[in-house]
Amino acid sequence: MEARSITRFTGLNEMIESFSGYKRVIGVGELKEMPFQEGKKRIFESDIRFSDAMLIIRGLEGRALVNLDYTPYEIGAETMLIVLPIHALQVVHTSPDFTGRLLVIQKSFIEECSPMNGYLSLSNYMTLRKNPFVSFLPGESIYLDKCLNEIKEKIELRNHAFHKEVIKNTLCAYILETAHLMEQHKITKSIPVLSRKEDLVNRFFQLIIRNCKVEHSTTFYADKLCITPQYLSSILKEMTGKPANYWISDALITEAKIELRKPQVTVQEVAYSLNFSDQSSFGKFFKKGIGLSPSQYRVSNVS
Repeated sequence: MEARSITRFTGLNEMIESFSGYKRVIGVGELKEMPFQEGKKRIFESDIRFSDAMLIIRGLEGRALVNLDYTPYEIGAETMLIVLPIHALQVVHTSPDFTGRLLVIQKSFIEECSPMNGYLSLSNYMTLRKNPFVSFLPGESIYLDKCLNEIKEKIELRNHAFHKEVIKNTLCAYILETAHLMEQHKITKSIPVLSRKEDLVNRFFQLIIRNCKVEHSTTFYADKLCITPQYLSSILKEMTGKPANYWISDALITEAKIELRKPQVTVQEVAYSLNFSDQSSFGKFFKKGIGLSPSQYRVSNVS
């Protein structure tokens, strides 16, 4: 798998020296300072872009200056930057001796890993967005590196009968270890100071968690927040890169996937549990969202 095909973050592709990936949904890359011609500035000039992938960038040596959502961070030894889906990342500058490691996970794969799903729930979205940078004490990250090595080893087991499952298990261990270290440093406990817009986005995500199975309209969520649907969509577009209807549909599709993986539940029952008028309208919505009908998705995802 080529690194360029899985990640579209500005300035990062050029730094990936090697990459091991599985079916374009997860990969581990080794990062190195980009080669340059003598006398040229070490600045990567290009536009900031967005991606549907989660990235975890781990510094090993040297330093790299990056902008995440237009906020600067310096990645060095014993540091980590967690980039959630729908964030903007730009590599600005690296020192000549910079090396690091990269874990890339597509959102669809995150949804299949239950411990990660809880860790990256919408209720934690704004906290992690305000606290994406982790600084470790000396020696704390040794086990993380071992877990990452194991993920890479499992990715390269091309003929394993349960290839996907062993990758998911090692990935969950890595994420839980990361969460443990963040807990130790009280990163996930810290309460971010939110702007008015960030507070509205945070409350919107919390409302989705409680109501997405029943309420599908932007108007419902805007009314709960005492703002207009147009304003809600505009601030979500500004803060996350996507409007309100995208996030409502995304939450519904996630819930639908969870239900469709239960073989004892019929597609019609899933449709009614998500407050669709009938199975046909649910099927059209689901296929528009992921390109597969509910039945096709079930065949691919239920053993």
